[in-house]
Amino acid sequence: KTFLVTVSFLILKCLSVYFETYGCQMNVSDTAIAWSILQKARYSWTHELCEKHKASLKIGVLGCMAERLKSKLLEQEKLVDVLAGPDAYRDLLRLLSLAYGGQRSSDVLLSLEETYADVMAVHQTPEGHSAFVSIMHGCDSICSYCIVPFTRGRERSRPLSSILEEVRMLSDQGVKEVTLLGQNVNSYRDTLNTPLIINIHNYYENTLGGLKNTDKLYIVNTLPVIIVFNLYHFFCVKTGVTLNSGEKEHLPAQSGSSRVLHAMRRVSLSSDFITGFCGETEEDHQQRLSLVREVGYNVGFLFAYSMRKV
Repeated sequence: KTFLVTVSFLILKCLSVYFETYGCQMNVSDTAIAWSILQKARYSWTHELCEKHKASLKIGVLGCMAERLKSKLLEQEKLVDVLAGPDAYRDLLRLLSLAYGGQRSSDVLLSLEETYADVMAVHQTPEGHSAFVSIMHGCDSICSYCIVPFTRGRERSRPLSSILEEVRMLSDQGVKEVTLLGQNVNSYRDTLNTPLIINIHNYYENTLGGLKNTDKLYIVNTLPVIIVFNLYHFFCVKTGVTLNSGEKEHLPAQSGSSRVLHAMRRVSLSSDFITGFCGETEEDHQQRLSLVREVGYNVGFLFAYSMRKV
């Protein structure tokens, strides 16, 4: 059996795999990609780990933390048989073959090109109504508090044609809501099948690209599913751009009444907050609380700042 925890996994020679996924939505999407690759190699998905097969289990860790924890998990504590970074899922079968032969193996190299555009992810949707679809990987922003550029690499956008193909497939399977994923979805741009243009109206001023995030949304929204994306981040960037550029931006509020908007099921705002960042004062913290109270977010993802090893 294989046990994957985002992703991690244990594996048996009978070619069955057990996934256990932790962390962000992208890890859920990664599981779907890894499962697609293993399924084509005739692995079967199991939902339980049999005690009688414990001696045959192979365990691995997949995903963005694999590179960071490689030495500790694989070499020092020898806790796993396989380590695969977020750009190495195509290498899973080779790594598992080495593990079956008794050799611990790893591939944590990051790619400047990998988007898994030609891998049609196999989604496990218990409710059958919603699914995650990755549209880009990595991030170029290099925020001082964030490890993503170092664990998931530089920004790479998936061709729009492959996104549409996956969303259509999900729609045919009965999925009604699709969440478009990426570390920085508002920097999405498809440069493969569209003319190059210069995007001069946001903070990616020197980026050459074809279809941008807004273009993609208009096209994907023609499909019979509800599209969910990182509205808070996108709204902030586009609003700031619109005010400075003199362009017109249509923001369909529909109502100024909280009660009416709730009845319409129209607005839901969520955000991330980090507390205890380096140099933060009590006054800084109170200003954060003021923002939370004023906006009245529906959902908040709250984290204490995590110190990084130098």
